Amino acid sequence: MLVESVLKDTVPNAVVIDIGTGTGDLIFDYMKTRKTTDETPVVGIDLSFSMLLRAQSKLKGESHWIQASAEKLPLGSNSCDALVSAFTIRNLKKILPQTLKEMWRVLKPGGKLFLLEMTVPPYWILKTLHHLYLKTILPIVGRTVFQKEWSGSYLSETILHFWSPDQFCKILTESRFQNVKYQTITGGIAVLHNASKP
Repeated sequence: MLVESVLKDTVPNAVVIDIGTGTGDLIFDYMKTRKTTDETPVVGIDLSFSMLLRAQSKLKGESHWIQASAEKLPLGSNSCDALVSAFTIRNLKKILPQTLKEMWRVLKPGGKLFLLEMTVPPYWILKTLHHLYLKTILPIVGRTVFQKEWSGSYLSETILHFWSPDQFCKILTESRFQNVKYQTITGGIAVLHNASKP
């Protein structure tokens, strides 16, 4: 849904920046889906150098990779048409005000913001099952698969304590973004926030 929204709502040959790109999966999907005539490089930014190396190995010569923090983007003001991020924003809660300022700064007037994030579903049955999964099943799977590298309760806590979609829309509006809206996915387990810079 994220890639389709970007392609639908941005100008042709858009300059797209992926914040928290990780191993570049979102960029990979975007470049597979966009028009074959569009050769505009996509920029992936992440704090982890090892993640960027893995991303670069998948998309050599087709994208640019930058190691940087979201609160201090090494990009010019009004330089990109779209900013995208998947499952990263909840990890930036402590630096969110500065991150949103930076996103505002680098977007061109009319530029689009697309933020995909996990959240707590609003319906009580799904909400209860979701909470049970995060607190019981996920830790078992995590410890089994990742062993010593398992991050413990970090994933579940960041999801459970993230803002509701309506609350986060208010934060985006207070950060001067316009046309703020959201779409829930899989019953509200995930949400895609859209906004634009006037």
